[in-house]
Amino acid sequence: SQDVGSGGSSQDVGARAAAPPGGSGGGRRPPSLRQLLLGGLVAPLMAMAYCGLALASLLLWALFALPLGLLTLEGEPRRQVLREGAVVFWIVLFVAGPLLGLPLLALLLYAGGAYRALALAYVAFIALDARPGSGRGRPFLREQEFFQLIREYFPCETVKLCDLDPKRKYVFGYHPHGVLSFGCLGNFCSGRRGFAALFPGIDPRPLTLPVNFRVPFIREVVLGLGLCNSNRKTCDAVLRRGAGSAVVIVVGGAAEAAHTRPGAMELMLRGRKGFVRVAVANGADLVPVMTFGENDVFRIAESPPGSWVHDMQMGMKSLFGVTLPFFYGSGFTNKRFGVLPLRRPIVSVVGRPIPVERFEGSLREGRGAEVVDRLHAEYVRELRSLYDAHKAALAPPKRSGTFVLK
Repeated sequence: SQDVGSGGSSQDVGARAAAPPGGSGGGRRPPSLRQLLLGGLVAPLMAMAYCGLALASLLLWALFALPLGLLTLEGEPRRQVLREGAVVFWIVLFVAGPLLGLPLLALLLYAGGAYRALALAYVAFIALDARPGSGRGRPFLREQEFFQLIREYFPCETVKLCDLDPKRKYVFGYHPHGVLSFGCLGNFCSGRRGFAALFPGIDPRPLTLPVNFRVPFIREVVLGLGLCNSNRKTCDAVLRRGAGSAVVIVVGGAAEAAHTRPGAMELMLRGRKGFVRVAVANGADLVPVMTFGENDVFRIAESPPGSWVHDMQMGMKSLFGVTLPFFYGSGFTNKRFGVLPLRRPIVSVVGRPIPVERFEGSLREGRGAEVVDRLHAEYVRELRSLYDAHKAALAPPKRSGTFVLK
């Protein structure tokens, strides 16, 4: 799952991974030969096909939609053309990024001379760069018009229920994961036009998979948005910066992404307490964030246990540590199939902070474990309360009652 803000990687800040779809919550069974074959052979081929479709869509937009839009359209229709291009470019950046960044770096190395020297210097820079684990990079890209276009496409919106004291530290729990976590990008990386205007003095640092910081060139975009590595050391380093520091953790991670269904809210949360331990260890208040519409921006292929889609997901998860549902959206002209997300409002409701006092000592046994369990239970209650209070206005009609914790 190469989404922005995914805190649910294999280094899920101490959270215990939940059972896969169709699996058991106890000891998970090893993958079958069918799952390994589908995950190891079919999944990469499908990923490459999707990358090709995304690249072709971007090329068609650049050659036809953009020139025609600039020449023949004005006002809102012209801006919509720009929004579509920004969203497709973002999808290409993260879905096809490794297929672009790595060959480009290899080409520079092969070219020799000054190009090879620059490429080797950049490789050394990537190896030595401490920004992914420290959160000290300046998020200069958050103010760029490109990301405002992505926010407007759906559109993305943040609902504020109360002020957050800039003298405190925070751990935001973002729910649900969705497919690509567009809400986390649009609402927490929005700069002065979004989050910063509502919560001045708070510097949110969403977490994403470590692999995103290893892809040449793409990593600079990730760092420019203020994202950080999704592990416990990074969380501690960011929160040690003091007043106003915050991490944003997509608690459900890749396992929750596999459960994404339009109109549903299936959250992998019951056994995930790593984010609570981060808060307790650093004395950072817990803030639940319930996002409506995140699961509704793509169409999802059904994957009941035993189906080839389900087995492919499980094999992919076992082999590569990440997985995604089989998703698709609409095209520029063909509205039934394409890489463009569906235009559905994505609304993140930022709940009231749960006060947390710092606890020194083990958080996995004794008094520390009791504190974590109590705060986790309170967090779940607050999250469910957020959903119940806003589902009538923000959840999809006729499907607003589905709220499942796993």
